Amino acid sequence: MGLFGKRAPAVDPDAHIGKTSAEILALPQLQIQFACIVLVHVLAYVAFSRKDSYFHSRPNIIAHYIPRGSGARALRARAPPPSLAARCRSTRARSRRFLLSFIWMASYGDYLWLFDEALADPGFDRIWGYHGGAEKIVISMLAIQSYDVPVSLIVPDLRQITFVLHHAVVLTLAWIAMRYQAFYFYGVYFLGVIESSSPFLAAVDAFRDFPKLAERWPNTNEACRITFAVVFYIVRIVGWVPVSKMFWLDALSLLEEGAALHTMPRWVPAFWLLTHAGLSCLQAWWGFLILKALWALVTGDESARANEAKSA
Repeated sequence: MGLFGKRAPAVDPDAHIGKTSAEILALPQLQIQFACIVLVHVLAYVAFSRKDSYFHSRPNIIAHYIPRGSGARALRARAPPPSLAARCRSTRARSRRFLLSFIWMASYGDYLWLFDEALADPGFDRIWGYHGGAEKIVISMLAIQSYDVPVSLIVPDLRQITFVLHHAVVLTLAWIAMRYQAFYFYGVYFLGVIESSSPFLAAVDAFRDFPKLAERWPNTNEACRITFAVVFYIVRIVGWVPVSKMFWLDALSLLEEGAALHTMPRWVPAFWLLTHAGLSCLQAWWGFLILKALWALVTGDESARANEAKSA
């Protein structure tokens, strides 16, 4: 099939075209990436536990940033610039991002979405079509969340119920996509492209969680905040709408009488639609908060800084 190949759905609508649970767990990429994430966390924890480190007081947090990325709870920490903090004040457990993994997923997802010929083909089956590159992104998300959920339950600084539930849902969605080989087309966008803003959010979070960094590099801090806002709006607001419209039309078609489900239970597309509706509302809310924070920055509203300090 090749890296960017596609496979026609099975002729029999009752035939299973995905992977069994055993096959998913045996995937080399899943095993290797999960092991690497854990190893990087352990090594980073040891390195940043030294007393001469900026991060010695919270080594588990920075160790979590590097393989996974960032924590929205860090947006409530104590960095001087208030620019984009307000936009996430209510989402402190929303999106700890794996920096290294998500940089790759965003870059690869952008490439596939913009330039891959198979995905651009109007005949590509957006529900059941197989795509090797898309599958790699789904597996990557599966590895990330398989690490993140248990670590967040173990580490007190990361143990927040909203965060754990959010990422448990993402873990479930990734697993379902692999189990039934469904929605790979949309996985490229919703698991890859939208993470384009995550590296910048990771930097913002690090600056806020470790104020000494913000004091040393204030211009970099502010540049990351502004860049994050711009990219967020491009991929999570503007781009989100047309892709979501296509997704809803396709998912709703699976609920029609006589639709080919390939052994997928009917609750699966309903679950996808329910979770997507919730995530769409969150994108809109975060977008509003970002816009509000940007307005405060443009108008020089210092009260945003004061309110941010109170919530630290």
